[in-house]
Amino acid sequence: MLGAAVWLLTGCTTLPMNPDYAGPKAMPQELADQFAYTLPKVWTTGNETVERGWGYRVERVRFRSAVTLIKDDGADGHDVVLDYYEPTGWWRGDAPRPAIMVLPILGGAYEAAKYFGGHFARAGFAAVVVHKNDRNKDPDSIADLNATFRQMVLDHRQALDWMATEPGIDIDRVGVFGISAGAIKGSLVYAVDPRLRAALLALPGGDIPYILAYSNDPGVRRRRVSTLSREDITAEQLYAELKAGFRYDPLDLAPYADARHVLMILGERDRVVFYKKGLELREAMGGPKTEVLPTGHYDSIVFTPFIQDQAVDFFRAELAAREP
Repeated sequence: MLGAAVWLLTGCTTLPMNPDYAGPKAMPQELADQFAYTLPKVWTTGNETVERGWGYRVERVRFRSAVTLIKDDGADGHDVVLDYYEPTGWWRGDAPRPAIMVLPILGGAYEAAKYFGGHFARAGFAAVVVHKNDRNKDPDSIADLNATFRQMVLDHRQALDWMATEPGIDIDRVGVFGISAGAIKGSLVYAVDPRLRAALLALPGGDIPYILAYSNDPGVRRRRVSTLSREDITAEQLYAELKAGFRYDPLDLAPYADARHVLMILGERDRVVFYKKGLELREAMGGPKTEVLPTGHYDSIVFTPFIQDQAVDFFRAELAAREP
């Protein structure tokens, strides 16, 4: 086992930050307006302690979203739900601390997000795991897909609004961490909301139409087979239709993200989000520093300790003394 771990580590490659990067572009006002909203004067919130771990406690926070684009079962609104991992060790002190927004993977439960939430809290960060919005998780039209991604950004921006009200969080020192679908979401929110000061994106990719049309992920493949059968089209035709109508791709928003404060981690044998699509996102963003693992998508789990160490070191450096 040790020999295998050593072999894997020797296969890692580092792509340095693009030395010619000139900084992010300014987002056009027309695009920025699509992610704007007005918070109500009073939020309806419900908080409860749901877990206590070594050195932290978890408080579940729930509030009504200011915007609901996706109607479901006749309901006219939805809640944003998040878990706040608050460090409780006496050595942490009472001063507002830097925080990490942790975004879950697409399928399954929240085990990976919870694992990293606890890890960040033990390292002295506040951590906030934003729950997935299950409304319209299987969009059957391009309009629904656009609404799903736009809602995603709006909900996470409101999670940042809540974080700004929490006395234990320094809103001027907040980063975002995500793996796979969480990294895709993280790239979008980081590009849109300047309150996110740094981003670690593990196994992300751009060109969502391509991922939906060709990914080997079992859930994506199952939905794709159903769509192709129902619409009597090919994967190539599905890709062309999605490409023509999808408006909120990470590749499109990437130029507005500050690549100087991004660390990407890619798997060179990834056939789920695709290594080449990760490289395309990196290029569109301007060339942030990138670690390339000698793995596919799922077997990158063997690098969890490596990702943990990279994340803590990265966020400590990036959030230590950032100007608001």
